[in-house]
Amino acid sequence: MENNSAFAVRHDDPTQISDSDAGASRHSCDADVIRSFIEQLHELASGLQGELVLASIPRSGKIENFRFGVGDHQGMGAKALEEAQKPETNVYFGGYVLRKGAAKDNQRGKIEDVVAALMLVVDQDPDNGREGHLPLDPNVLIKTSETASCDGSRAVNRQAFYFF
Repeated sequence: MENNSAFAVRHDDPTQISDSDAGASRHSCDADVIRSFIEQLHELASGLQGELVLASIPRSGKIENFRFGVGDHQGMGAKALEEAQKPETNVYFGGYVLRKGAAKDNQRGKIEDVVAALMLVVDQDPDNGREGHLPLDPNVLIKTSETASCDGSRAVNRQAFYFF
C-alpha cells in the first residue's frame, strides 16, 4: 500500500474530490488554495489572543505539532506546504484557538487551553473505516491523503470544515 499526501479544496462543490484536484504529481498541492484556506482560518480567529495548531501526522514516526499566533497565516501556510510534501504524511488543521503558550513542546493543547472553537472539523478516513456520511455540505473540504490498496482501489482521506 502507498499513502500520498496531498491537499485539494473545492469551494464550488466541496463534496467532489478527484485525483486532478490534488495536482498532477504526487505530494503536490495547490499552494494558493491552501494559503487562502489558512487566511480564512486566521480571519475567523481575528480579534482573539492565542495560537492556531497545525499537526503533521506521518504513517510511521512521531507526530509533530506546530503552533502559530493568530494572524501569522504566512508562517502557518509555509509550514503546511512544507509538511504536505512529506511522503505518507497527513496534515491536520485544528479548528480552535489555544491560549498563547498553553501547549508546550510538541503538544496540541488540552481542552482547558481552548480559547475558542472556530469551526467543526469532521475527519473522514475511509482507509480506517471512518468515512461516515455528511448531512450537510461543508464550507471547505480538504483532501489530506490518499491510500492505494493492492487491488488498485483508492481511499481518499479528507477533513470537512463547517465554519461557525
